[in-house]
Amino acid sequence: MTIDLNWWAILVSGIIGMLLGSLWYSQILFGKQWMEAMGKKEDEADMHKNMWGAYSISFIGALLASFILALLVEYKLAATFLEGTILGIMAWVGFVLPFGLNGVLFESRNKKLFYINTGYYLLWFVLAGGILAVW
Repeated sequence: MTIDLNWWAILVSGIIGMLLGSLWYSQILFGKQWMEAMGKKEDEADMHKNMWGAYSISFIGALLASFILALLVEYKLAATFLEGTILGIMAWVGFVLPFGLNGVLFESRNKKLFYINTGYYLLWFVLAGGILAVW
C-alpha cells in the first residue's frame, strides 16, 4: 500500500489543535476550572519560565499526533468527514482515554482535570480526523 499523506492537512490539524487548546484552556472556556483543578491560582498562570519552548514542544506533539491520525485515516481509507471523526473517536478511546484514566486511578489526579483535558483531546481528535479524511 502506498502511503499518500496530505502534509498541509497534517499541518492545519496541528495548528487547529493548538488554537483549540488556547481557547479551551482560556478564561473564556475552562481556564479557571483547569487552574483550580491543577491547584494553581490565577496569578500562577505562567507555570513555565520558557513558555515559547513549552509551546514549541507542544506544537511538535500536535504535529506528531496529527501525523499518526493521518496514517490511520489513510490505512482505513476514510474519505468522509464522518469516517474521519469516527477514527478520531477511536484513537481517543484507544490512546488518550486509558492514559488519562491511569492518571486518575494511580496518580490521584483530580477528576475534574481529567474531564477537562480528555474533553479537549476528544474534540481535537474528532475535528482533526474529519479534516484529514476530507482534505
